[in-house]
Amino acid sequence: MYKITLYDYDLCPICDGTTFWFVEDLSEFEENWLPLQCRHNISTIERYYRSKLGEIITDYYSDSADLNIVQQADSKIISEKEYTYTDKEIELINAYAWDSKVEFDKLVIKLRVLQYADEYYLVGQYIGTGCRRISPGWNRWYDTETKYAQMNFYGNPIATYLARDINWDDFGSSDRYKDFYTNDKDFYKHEKVETFVWLPIKEVDEQYKIKRLTKKELAILMRDIVGEAG
Repeated sequence: MYKITLYDYDLCPICDGTTFWFVEDLSEFEENWLPLQCRHNISTIERYYRSKLGEIITDYYSDSADLNIVQQADSKIISEKEYTYTDKEIELINAYAWDSKVEFDKLVIKLRVLQYADEYYLVGQYIGTGCRRISPGWNRWYDTETKYAQMNFYGNPIATYLARDINWDDFGSSDRYKDFYTNDKDFYKHEKVETFVWLPIKEVDEQYKIKRLTKKELAILMRDIVGEAG
């Protein structure tokens, strides 16, 4: 198992830092990650490969070996479970404490207790279909009907996001709600998000029993949906 430690795009610039994930296959990780990382800081890709080839290279203002981008250690899956939700609504909070709600027609949460070196972590992945953001109406003071908008994916490049093709040429026309805010719940039913890394949720011990995540733990697992400011 590999530990990947990179710059954290979920934090605001004045208190930035790094985050880490676990991956089983570097080639598979690179296939998914490289096209997404190109939209952020492409120099990270060079540093990633230098680290992969054996240098102590970090993605932050430190040369500490603990922050080395690519690390490998003995690992073991202690236990794992999978939970499936339908019509699941989740509240997320960005780095500036703004809350937003997202909803999935179907949400699959995969959980593991993972031993990496001498530490134990509860880690997770998620696959969500029928993704949408729950939003107040265009004017929340008099339009109180629930509206849906595109969820988007703003955080670290650790998930593939299949978005509906929005016709933005229609935005601003007389039909201004079209392709932006809609009360048609099925408008975004084909959108899909799927992580390709194992995200740490919290440190645990070897005896930890996996159970359904709490509201707070779900928000931690899915923090990359809103990223810094989404």
